[in-house]
Amino acid sequence: MVINELQYHPASNDDNEEFVEIYNRGTNAIPLDKWHLSGGVSYTFPVGTSLPAGGYLVVAKDVAALLSAHPNLSAASVLGGYSGKLANGGEVVQLDKPHDLVTTNELAQLATNKIHIVVDEVAYRTSGRWGH
Repeated sequence: MVINELQYHPASNDDNEEFVEIYNRGTNAIPLDKWHLSGGVSYTFPVGTSLPAGGYLVVAKDVAALLSAHPNLSAASVLGGYSGKLANGGEVVQLDKPHDLVTTNELAQLATNKIHIVVDEVAYRTSGRWGH
């Protein structure tokens, strides 16, 4: 799973047309239940969301605005709306997945903590090469 594309400064100057595109470059479908986008934006994927192998998913700030500006997008492949804003000058966007960390305390009792593991991170800016 990778962050494939960012639209952080739409040509229309309408921030509601911002989006983050996720791509599954693997060979199996990946369930995205409660995965997160974080950084300048915040979004939690709904339970039941899955991305097939080789599939793309767009997470929009405003789904209706994005579909209106890009009528070639399939509504089935667009989710949203995220909170926050992608900074026009650049920042970091992360894709992370939830994970249960199970430990044993001093009384031999199991304790479960929910953590998030960063799967992909993009630091973008207005010029130069972007690193992954």
